[in-house]
Amino acid sequence: MTNEEIQRIVKMISFIIAVGFSTTFSGTLSYIINKLPVIKKHNQHWMRVNNNEVKYEKQIENYNREMFAYCDEIKKLNLSDLELFIKLFDDLWKRIDGYSRVADDVCGLERLYLKEENKGSCRHFSDDMIAKLNYINPKYHARKIIVYVSDTLDDTYNLPIKRTILPSNPNFSKELFEGFKKHMINEFGIDYFNEKMKDESILKPIEESLDEQPVKEDGNHIVCAVDIPDKNITLMLDPTNSVIGYFKGKKIITFGGNKTGYKYVKRRNYIENKTSTFVRHELKSGLNNFVPYKIINRLYGEESQEEAYEKILYVDQEYALNRQKGL
Repeated sequence: MTNEEIQRIVKMISFIIAVGFSTTFSGTLSYIINKLPVIKKHNQHWMRVNNNEVKYEKQIENYNREMFAYCDEIKKLNLSDLELFIKLFDDLWKRIDGYSRVADDVCGLERLYLKEENKGSCRHFSDDMIAKLNYINPKYHARKIIVYVSDTLDDTYNLPIKRTILPSNPNFSKELFEGFKKHMINEFGIDYFNEKMKDESILKPIEESLDEQPVKEDGNHIVCAVDIPDKNITLMLDPTNSVIGYFKGKKIITFGGNKTGYKYVKRRNYIENKTSTFVRHELKSGLNNFVPYKIINRLYGEESQEEAYEKILYVDQEYALNRQKGL
């Protein structure tokens, strides 16, 4: 092969590489531009969370002190993963006054409201459970997952844990506004808030928010995702409804009649989860495709949940008797 032929081939290869790179770069650039608004919201969200962790440092210390003591006692029980999850479900509902729609909490630290007020909703329950799970076993990599839940969860198997739903607050709209007011003053100052209140249009979204149906892309419920150590299984834990399921790719499969009542919401999960946590979940949940349903059902299905719940009731009874005896 002559030098001219070699040079011609090199030029052709260079041209092909350049065209391919240009196409790839163009696609990548377009992807990044489309993602910029989401990335901005992600950064804004985590800036608020980080600021709140500094601002509420004392409250976090008080919460952690009680939470660590509780979890240390739980560790002594030597429960299986499934038994532990159900124990946390059961203890939550035994401890709190009940479920309540609330408007005032701290972004990224919703568990603080639950501790102070002894009531809350899905975001408070999940945040509290995630903190406990990650203290008990960091390998769980417990994280918040935002989902859209349909109205057909009645057929989904849920544990027979007694749950209390508190009466609706007739002043919820007022409470929602007070929460908004408190946030605005804390973040931007009273003068900024007063200036904003001159614009009547800002109140309209607050007044109408309760009447609007949640958009599927934004989700309407918060649950937990938990990796089972040494197994390619990621479970979905819903402490609000006492439901356990698992991730199979982007799908959330539950046990019982309706297996797909929970829909994974990708956009908001990216915004409100740490990037590394989000990416880890995306990769980890995909591995569940390799685990047959029969194995997951045998480990975490209805029958296994019922057996684990019976054991928890027995453990609690024994614990209560031992306390009476002073042991």
